[in-house]
Amino acid sequence: MIKLVILLKKRADMSHDDFRRYYEDHHSKLNLEIPYVRRYFRRYLTPIATPSSEGVGATNFDVMAELWFDNRQDIDRAMAFVAETDLAVALRQDEENLFDRKKSTFYLVEEFETDRATGANFRVP
Repeated sequence: MIKLVILLKKRADMSHDDFRRYYEDHHSKLNLEIPYVRRYFRRYLTPIATPSSEGVGATNFDVMAELWFDNRQDIDRAMAFVAETDLAVALRQDEENLFDRKKSTFYLVEEFETDRATGANFRVP
């Protein structure tokens, strides 16, 4: 598995509740139209103070979206599908209702895990 992780910042004029509600009730449904996606997560983030911090500062993003694919080729196929269809326009227009698009950041993520018992590192399939 390989993930496309997108870090997204809500529009400044939206409350967190309105943001979350709109994302879950509307925007997430558009992403279900993207082919080859195996799993789709939204991870809403709440900053917390740690013992080494002096408090909680402003967050750079409000949600981490994860789209899981079997391989890199499926990501490329999915992105090509979006670019070649009306879905690209629908997503972009809807993102204007929800996100500060200038602050969106995309990453490809490969996961590795350490076995706590043996200390061995391995790539998560």
